[in-house]
Amino acid sequence: MIKLKHETFNDGLLEYGSTSGTYNAKREKTGESWTKAGALYFQRLQSRDSDLLIAAQNGYKIDIKIKTPRVNNLSTLDKIKLDGSTYDIKSLDADNEHLYLYLQKVGA
Repeated sequence: MIKLKHETFNDGLLEYGSTSGTYNAKREKTGESWTKAGALYFQRLQSRDSDLLIAAQNGYKIDIKIKTPRVNNLSTLDKIKLDGSTYDIKSLDADNEHLYLYLQKVGA
């Protein structure tokens, strides 16, 4: 009998993409526009003490740690929209099948 490896990512759906500023004729910033690059199902993870220590040494704070299926077009330059909030990807780890994202809320 063959055992299937199957992960369940049932904590929600996130969007990833980028933001760009919108400007008026006087070149004053009037807002931001969101460009969606994709969406992923995710699983929330508990941050380890070593994760929090590394974040503090590098000058940021981890608000959420999540696990998603691996995609190749996601980088630390992208932003994450999750539960009505926007997050920066502060660190990204990968193995053969998954991505581990360490997120900090924008404006926090």
